[in-house]
Amino acid sequence: MFVFWDYILTSSIRTLFWGFLRKLQGLCPGLYSLRYANFINKLRSQAAMTHILAVNPNELVNRAADQLKKQSLVEPTEWAKFVKTGHHKDRRPDSQDWWYHRSAAILRTVARLGPVGTQKLRSKYGGKKNRGHKPGKFYPASGSVIRKILQQLEKAELIRQTEKGVHKGRILTPKGISLLDKIAMQILKEARQQ
Repeated sequence: MFVFWDYILTSSIRTLFWGFLRKLQGLCPGLYSLRYANFINKLRSQAAMTHILAVNPNELVNRAADQLKKQSLVEPTEWAKFVKTGHHKDRRPDSQDWWYHRSAAILRTVARLGPVGTQKLRSKYGGKKNRGHKPGKFYPASGSVIRKILQQLEKAELIRQTEKGVHKGRILTPKGISLLDKIAMQILKEARQQ
């Protein structure tokens, strides 16, 4: 019984505290946002891979794709120039470097969501197919493309397979974290200089 009342009291105190913070934000928003930002930055500094998630994802993926191409960590398969990225697409990708961009995007997704498997990535990169007069329907992305990219990233020792409880999938290795973190730090430094 004591535990129940203790929970009720702590939840009501928590509600009062958040109400107080909302009022403080209304009275002087600069002070509130400064203290809140310091609190969030303190939490972020304690978490792993904060720089990877703190920068613009498009910039990070573009630069990571350039690094993957420059270091020859992944290579497009011979059938990559003929294939669509999924059943929901009408045409194949326009860019010649789409394999590197998809690899970098998958690398960032593994960093953000890991452990992650092929099916989850198929759902993430899938989309709605235009079926004419029938309603649009969601189709997952190509599993073969995602599987080959994951295998190449694993061969380059940027990701590895793991089990975390009931979840099986791939996570970043220290080498993969280092690659993305260096790119993110460059982006942050350039943003601070501007």
